[in-house]
Amino acid sequence: NDITMSSTTTSHTLTSEDASATCRNPKVQDALIYDVQILHRLKKRNYAQQHSAQYYKRMTMALKCIDRYNLTSLPTRLLEAQTLALHVSKNNINNSTHNLMNVLKRLYKAVVEHIPECVRRIHYAASALFETMSNGYFLPFCTVVAAALARVRLLLIQIGEDVIAEYHVMVRTVQDAVNAHSNNDGQLVLREFFAGSHMN
Repeated sequence: NDITMSSTTTSHTLTSEDASATCRNPKVQDALIYDVQILHRLKKRNYAQQHSAQYYKRMTMALKCIDRYNLTSLPTRLLEAQTLALHVSKNNINNSTHNLMNVLKRLYKAVVEHIPECVRRIHYAASALFETMSNGYFLPFCTVVAAALARVRLLLIQIGEDVIAEYHVMVRTVQDAVNAHSNNDGQLVLREFFAGSHMN
């Protein structure tokens, strides 16, 4: 279930409407933040009683992964990239192009590395939670945690798919800007952006 970047391009053209709708569901970021907050509250309130349990430790590992990569801000970072791409498409090579390249590289890494890692952590925690529930222990706590983790997993995958859908559109915007700028500065920008083979 890990998310990987597709090499398929699309004919979609970046517009101002794209920059105003970062996800299919505009409330997806709020939902992700809310569920992560629920998990943090459950973790804090149940520390004394359950901190040594395997399911509690694995839940903590999943939360640390999400917090470390700041995945709750991913829709905001996508909006930033779309806004920069609009500037690049209008002004060709400028400071916005370099900023867009940096944002795109971070988005790429979030989708192909960070989200899959967090999803694996969630699966790891879920196996311990289901095992505990099958034995009839701590059912209220484990049920709520399992449900929240399931929602977080779904939201992360949805956000990742939204990023993928716009990624190639914005990459093509950079290419078009460079192609329109035929001097050495434009070629330098192109080589800099595609320095890593993963960006091809």
